[in-house]
Amino acid sequence: MHQSWDAVDGSPVLTIDGSIEGQDLAVFGQSLDRLCRRPVPTVMLDVSRVDEWSLLAQAMVLSSARRMTARGGQLVLCGPSVRLHAQSAALRVFDRVTTVRSPGAHAYH
Repeated sequence: MHQSWDAVDGSPVLTIDGSIEGQDLAVFGQSLDRLCRRPVPTVMLDVSRVDEWSLLAQAMVLSSARRMTARGGQLVLCGPSVRLHAQSAALRVFDRVTTVRSPGAHAYH
């Protein structure tokens, strides 16, 4: 897993490349915590380059989205592939968290 940071319209964007599983989960969790601590109403997680993610990674995203909602903000997922949608069917991640095609785009739902 590789990660990079950017911003779109003042909202921080964390972009993840590769797979999110195994030993990468600790780093991913720390990065989500850092992202969600930002004092802005919207933060984005770009998953357009994620090949695979474990159920634990998905649960971490759902937990982070709930934390953002609890403080009046939102976590937005960006660019999930068809494959990532399929991997996320059990937890319905993309039905439960606002999802857009790319940072700065309008929501799918």
